[in-house]
Amino acid sequence: MTQSFHRMFFINLPDKRLFSFFVIVATITLTISCSSSGIKEGYIEKGKPILINLDSGAKHYSLASLIDSLKIVDLETTDNSIISDPAFVKRVIYKDDKFFVFDQRYFSIKVFNSQGKYLYDIGKLGVDRGQSLHMEDIELDFHHNLLMVLSNRPTKILQFTLDGHLVKEDKLDFFASSFAFPSDNSRVFYVNQNKTELSGKKNILLTDSNDVIKCKMFDFPKNIFSVSNASGGLYSTGQGIYFNPIFSDTFYRIVEDTAKAVFKIDYGSRNIPAGKPEMEIYRNLRSYSCQASTFATGKEYIGFNYLSGNEYAAFLNTHSGNIATSDLRSDSLNILFSNSMFENDGRVMMILDMNRLSGFLQRNAVSIQQRFPDLHAHMSVSKTKRNPLLLTFTLKTF
Repeated sequence: MTQSFHRMFFINLPDKRLFSFFVIVATITLTISCSSSGIKEGYIEKGKPILINLDSGAKHYSLASLIDSLKIVDLETTDNSIISDPAFVKRVIYKDDKFFVFDQRYFSIKVFNSQGKYLYDIGKLGVDRGQSLHMEDIELDFHHNLLMVLSNRPTKILQFTLDGHLVKEDKLDFFASSFAFPSDNSRVFYVNQNKTELSGKKNILLTDSNDVIKCKMFDFPKNIFSVSNASGGLYSTGQGIYFNPIFSDTFYRIVEDTAKAVFKIDYGSRNIPAGKPEMEIYRNLRSYSCQASTFATGKEYIGFNYLSGNEYAAFLNTHSGNIATSDLRSDSLNILFSNSMFENDGRVMMILDMNRLSGFLQRNAVSIQQRFPDLHAHMSVSKTKRNPLLLTFTLKTF
């Protein structure tokens, strides 16, 4: 019967009409498919992003010379509060006089008070209710004053009160490396090259508050296949939500279903060539520069870490266009502020590894005492394991 139908079909329709019919049918089918799934394609504006020149030959302000209102929080070291390594601190959130420190190596969330005294952990390792074997990210839901935890094993979102009590769990049907909450009824997820049936080969998913996907955007890079925590990410800041694709020189701001390029980094001769194969990038990473997985904003600046042989910090004054970096060639004490940064209400937070820098701290004790006396007061020559210091500061006008 099928063969007879096709014979009659071709006999009754001329070639041009037949082609048009197929186009119409395909269009209707595609439209029905898209509308039934409720998922649409997001819009990415290229725009004219602000250029940030981080070429090593450009003139920059020294970050250490701009540090203002520096406060030192000595995170208490106890058997229960030990942080694996400052390099693995993915997020620090300050809320209600508490610091929530997410250690991605130990998959732990340590809570300290504003003076650095250890209080408790949030969440536990496991697969039961309120537990996770692989925490990926934490975020504050300002609308409900809850700490949200993204888990990838099993895939779910855990919601905790700020004193550590589990409120509820939401099962996720896709993998994600980070997330953000632009409104009370919307969420944004960064897939980080984790293809699933729902995400396809899209890196940003926009969902409702029940994690139902409403929109997708940003194709997977054609030259990158691996998940990475070293470069790129999704960032929720006081000035909005930003996305930087892995090994990309561009930051996009996401508003509803639209992403607009707003900042572009130029490293001069150290730029990663477009389309460079992933393995060649990793093999020659010390020859290139790229953004690390941090981003902070204030009323007058944006800041981020970048890799250029070592880790550095950079800030752009969005009003003056001036740039400050922690390049060691301009000021040796910039090493104190070349750490992963986080942001809270206009203040920058950085984790300082006292163990790793013990030799430098001893050799430069006099200079540190003169320029940063409060930091000098917390220095220790002890070689025993101690938790890092948490630095919080604002920036002078530059």
